[in-house]
Amino acid sequence: MKEFTQKAKDIQDLLDKYSIAEDVSMVLGVSHTDWDDDEPKVQIAFASNAPDLDDFDELLSFIQQATEENAGPEEGTIDWWIDRFGDGNLN
Repeated sequence: MKEFTQKAKDIQDLLDKYSIAEDVSMVLGVSHTDWDDDEPKVQIAFASNAPDLDDFDELLSFIQQATEENAGPEEGTIDWWIDRFGDGNLN
């Protein structure tokens, strides 16, 4: 998480260096859930820049849609075939 946070700061520094922070919508995020404990712990780090909230919302929507399209079983596996051509069962 520390390294991610530093990289996110480096990117924010680039926006500042080139004076484009007012022109660029950006979101970077990472999360990790530790399931080994009695109670799960979630670590989240993020950086964002949103000079225009409409543009920022559009960026978040695009990221969510692209992620959903790429989610699922690996292509060519039995689960992929079931999801693509089956009705959710093996029969």
